[in-house]
Amino acid sequence: SEVEVLVLGTVEVRGNARQFTRAWAKELVVYLAMHPDGVSNDTWATALWPDRLMAASSLHSTASVARRSLGQARDGGEHLPKGHGRLVLAPTVGTDWDRFVQLANSEHHDHWRAAMKLVRGRPFDGLRASDWTILEGLSAAIEASVVDVATRLASRCLAARDPAGAEWAARRGLLVSP
Repeated sequence: SEVEVLVLGTVEVRGNARQFTRAWAKELVVYLAMHPDGVSNDTWATALWPDRLMAASSLHSTASVARRSLGQARDGGEHLPKGHGRLVLAPTVGTDWDRFVQLANSEHHDHWRAAMKLVRGRPFDGLRASDWTILEGLSAAIEASVVDVATRLASRCLAARDPAGAEWAARRGLLVSP
C-alpha cells in the first residue's frame, strides 16, 4: 500500500500527501479503509454523525479535504477517487489490520510474531466517533483475532521453551484486550 491506515492502536494515516486539516476527514478515511467495497454517502455520514443530519455541502467538503490529504497515487490516480453518492478508497490504500489478518492466517509462527508487532494498543483509539466500530462488530472481531494469535504464539513459545517469548505475546494481546 502507498497509504496505510493504522487502526491497531491510536489511529494514524501514513503515506498521505498532506496533514488532515479537518479531523472528520481523517475519520472518513478510517471508516472507508474498514469498508473496502465502499459505502454510500448516507452510510458514512450516519456512521460519523449518528445524531445529526449533515448538509450535503458538509459531506462534500469533508470528502474533498480527505481526498486532498491523501493525495495522488504513483500512477496519477486519486487515493480517494471522486464518487457520485458513493465513496471507495483506491487499492493503493491499505490497513495494518489487513496485514495482521494476512500474517495471522499463516502457519508460520514467525508471521504470528510479525502480526503481533503491528499491535500498538486498543483498536481505533483516538477516533472521535467510534460507535460504528462497536456497532458493526469490528472492535470485537479485531480483539478476538489478536487474542487468538497472541494465544497461539504464546503456546508455540512455551512448547519451544521460550517463556520470554510467551510473555511478550501475552502482553501484546493484553494491549488490545486487558
